[in-house]
Amino acid sequence: MLQVWDVLCPDKKNNFQTVSLSRKTVTSRIEAIDKNLTSQLESKIGQLKFCSIAMDESTDINDTAQLVLFIRGVDENFEISEELACMRSLKGTAKGCDIFREFQEGLLTLKVPITNIYALCKSALNMKPVIDAVVKLVNTIRSRGLTHRQFRNFLQSVQSEYSDVLYYTEVRWLSAGCVFERVWQLKDDIVSFFHEKQCSAECEMLEDTE
Repeated sequence: MLQVWDVLCPDKKNNFQTVSLSRKTVTSRIEAIDKNLTSQLESKIGQLKFCSIAMDESTDINDTAQLVLFIRGVDENFEISEELACMRSLKGTAKGCDIFREFQEGLLTLKVPITNIYALCKSALNMKPVIDAVVKLVNTIRSRGLTHRQFRNFLQSVQSEYSDVLYYTEVRWLSAGCVFERVWQLKDDIVSFFHEKQCSAECEMLEDTE
């Protein structure tokens, strides 16, 4: 490592030689950085007059569900900020009550006033017609083996940025946003695919400008 520093910044080599790289030192520095970042985040959150929370959930390499919370808010000067608030592990089930528990504990850890949080968009908007239409379209593609293979081959032939649509399940309802976004990004390719198969009725929803 010192040889690398000798090439990249020889004038600073002596400074690097004095840096301790023991496990204990590295661990303590990581902990200090973590406390400092948490303190800065708490301070910024404390200045927010109103805020909203976004959640996402995925599975890590150990097959453990990870709930990620993002906070977005506005202060008294109307300056908007958005930060990664925290990540919570869902080691058991991933039911609504489990997600809410981790969500609540995450807010308490960061001292986020619940009274300052906006209403969730999903609860304020009637999303069922959109959800039903998109899920039906995705299931039409993915639940039929031949259609699914043909669709993936079609995306490859048109050199699409994506290789497939995402599958949606009600168990992992937080994935709805990702599913919608992927369908929207592939809407032109999906329309072209079904027109090529002479199944225009399958994609009428994507062709409806309203």
